[in-house]
Amino acid sequence: MQVQRLDTDLFAGHRVAEDGSDLWANLSPQAVAEKAEQIRLRLVEANDRELYRRLLERFVRAIEASGAEVPEDEELQMRQLDLLLVRRPGLLREAFKSLRQGQVLDVDVLLPAELFSDQPLRSANRGLYGVFPAGLNQDELAIAERLDASTQVRWWHRNQPKSGIGLYRWDEGDGFYPDFVVSVAERSAPGIALLELKGDHLWGKPSEVDKSAAIHREYGAVFMVGRKRGERDFFYLRELGGRLERAGSFDLDRMRFT
Repeated sequence: MQVQRLDTDLFAGHRVAEDGSDLWANLSPQAVAEKAEQIRLRLVEANDRELYRRLLERFVRAIEASGAEVPEDEELQMRQLDLLLVRRPGLLREAFKSLRQGQVLDVDVLLPAELFSDQPLRSANRGLYGVFPAGLNQDELAIAERLDASTQVRWWHRNQPKSGIGLYRWDEGDGFYPDFVVSVAERSAPGIALLELKGDHLWGKPSEVDKSAAIHREYGAVFMVGRKRGERDFFYLRELGGRLERAGSFDLDRMRFT
């Protein structure tokens, strides 16, 4: 006989089925509380004490609205809230993400008129400033050389973190600055594509996987590419089963399309 346990999502109003026993309920309240705290602390910009107080208030209201009996003991309320957080760790993240995205304002960014360097830089035919910028790693340089040699590229620019073109609607509010901004011939207006390079050691990291879904309001989805260590060829990457997986050879012709 198959045993099925049903957990009610008090925040979203739908039910989730899980096979097997509830392992969290068998742990000590202290262990569950520590795990719940770890989940809350992932929201680095939130005040944890204030966040927990408001979550508890919201949790109690949700119980009341469901018609269930609210435990009189606040300690028991807290234990039940902790159990909800550890059973459904994505609830808090998604709620915070939705809140932060509603606060994002679109701001136009002007690229610097000049590029300054204390050292001589190698010239580039299609680099926005006519040179390959300093500080490129091996993979970044390989991609820059591909862009620079392609007749499909009008110009390319190495985007700078914290000062270049950033995307803020892909997660809880952290900025994502794609590695390259590329003006592509025959791409629909405004003719700009964003390109992100990802080392294979990051293909399974959740925050990096999430970036594959990032979309700029004018330039569209970010093209993500990478190659495994020691390999020569680059591949487009896409999310599959919670990881970044290969999705065809890196061909600049694909960047003509949104």
